[in-house]
Amino acid sequence: LDEHGFVFAEHKNDQLVRDEIFYGGIIHTNPIGTWFLPSYFGDVMRAVMAVEDIGMDVASIEILNEYEYRMRFKNDTLLLMRFDTDPLAVAENLKVALSSDALRDRAESIEYIDLRFGGRVYYKK
Repeated sequence: LDEHGFVFAEHKNDQLVRDEIFYGGIIHTNPIGTWFLPSYFGDVMRAVMAVEDIGMDVASIEILNEYEYRMRFKNDTLLLMRFDTDPLAVAENLKVALSSDALRDRAESIEYIDLRFGGRVYYKK
C-alpha cells in the first residue's frame, strides 16, 4: 500500500516500510490497482500515528467489518475502534484510559481496550 491506501504490489516480507500489517477488508481476488479502505485509510493511519505518539507500538491493524477495526500493539493488547471515530480522539481516549487508576502501570496485563461505544471505555485484563 502507498501512503494513501492504493494497492500497487503484492506484499513481500522484506519490502515492509513500516511495521504495520493490515488484515481483512480486501474483497477482491486481485486487489492490485484498487484502494484499500477508500473512505477511511487516512483516518486509520492518523490514528496509528496518534497512538504511537503517546507511546504505544502498533504491530498490526485488522479490519473487523465495514464499521470497526482493531489495532494490535506489540505487547499483544488489542484496541477496538470504529472507523467513524476521530483519530485524535482515539489517542486521547486511550491515553486517559491508560492513566486511570484501573489501568495505570498495567498495560502488559490488558487483553483489550474497547473504544467503540462513544465516551465509554471497556477493557479486559
